[in-house]
Amino acid sequence: GPGAGGRRRPGRSSPFSFEFGGDGGPEGQPGFGQAPRRPVNLDLETELSVTLQEAVYGSKKSIAVNMPSGTQRILVTIPPGIDSGKKLKVAGKGQKDNGSGRVGDLSCKISIQPHPAFTKEGRNLVVEKEVKLTDLVLGGAVKVETLDGKTLELQIPPLSKNNATLRVRGKGLPEIGKSSAGNLLVKLSASLPAELSDEQKELFEKLSDSGI
Repeated sequence: GPGAGGRRRPGRSSPFSFEFGGDGGPEGQPGFGQAPRRPVNLDLETELSVTLQEAVYGSKKSIAVNMPSGTQRILVTIPPGIDSGKKLKVAGKGQKDNGSGRVGDLSCKISIQPHPAFTKEGRNLVVEKEVKLTDLVLGGAVKVETLDGKTLELQIPPLSKNNATLRVRGKGLPEIGKSSAGNLLVKLSASLPAELSDEQKELFEKLSDSGI
């Protein structure tokens, strides 16, 4: 041992370490020869399924989260423009460490439910519409219902090809925190009749003879 008045040499650390308290210290506190306990991960993660409308326009959803103390309901704010695979963090809604008083966060992984009429391509919303063959050839109009229930009348240019696309700017998925948004894409396809009258058949034959 050191002599009187001498300085104590630093002790050598033990080759062993433990995550929880052992002999020589209360639980959660390092005892003699122990390394300090690593912090416990108090964060929680859950899946959150949202409709396409909720993803585009934003919403608030109450979800049930399983905690060690039981199931709790937590209100989650969904910002306009959220996309599948993104994670929303709800601060202070994770697990609580009673010893330290620390509270973790809740992370909600987003998945967007399929919509019966609209699909999503990046920030664009896509809807398919059947129109008359003559509307594609001669030009015409088509009515389209938007995701928020409004009806738009769009003009079809003459000599439009089958599967032509009409674009409505700014009616797609917005970018979070920005004023810009994707577009609404209306894909047109020719609606062919199930059968032709004699007069219609004659007209098509004349068109065919003319080289169209």
